[in-house]
Amino acid sequence: MRHPAPRLARAAILIILGAGLLDEIEGGLLYAILRDLPGSPTLIALLYGEVRAKFALLALGALLIGWLMVRDRRPGMVVAVPVIGGSLFSGALIATNMHAPALMQGYRWSWTALLVAALIGSFWPRAFSRAP
Repeated sequence: MRHPAPRLARAAILIILGAGLLDEIEGGLLYAILRDLPGSPTLIALLYGEVRAKFALLALGALLIGWLMVRDRRPGMVVAVPVIGGSLFSGALIATNMHAPALMQGYRWSWTALLVAALIGSFWPRAFSRAP
C-alpha cells in the first residue's frame, strides 16, 4: 500500500512503532507501581498520560492505514471501512471520555479488520498491493 503515498505509509509505520514503544514503557511503569504499592503519584500520573498517548497513536495509525487502503483503489479497500470507522470511533472517545468502556470497541473493529486483511492478503496479495 506504499505506492499511492510512500510518506504516509512511512508515517503510519513510525506511529505504530511509537505506540509499541509506549506499550513497553507502560509495562515498566506498571511494574514500578506494583513493586512499591500503592505507587507514587508521579508514576501514576506518568502512566495516565502515557496510556492516553499510546491509544491516540494506535487510533491515528489505524486511520492512516485505512486511508492508504482507500487510496490504493484495490479490491481489498472494502476492509478500510471498519479500519477507518473504528479508529475514528476510538479517537472520538479518547478526546471526550477516555474512561468509556466502549473505547476498546473501536480498536476491536479496526484491528480485527486489519487481521482479516492480512489473512486475505496472505492468499491474495493483489487484493491490497500492486507489487509483484
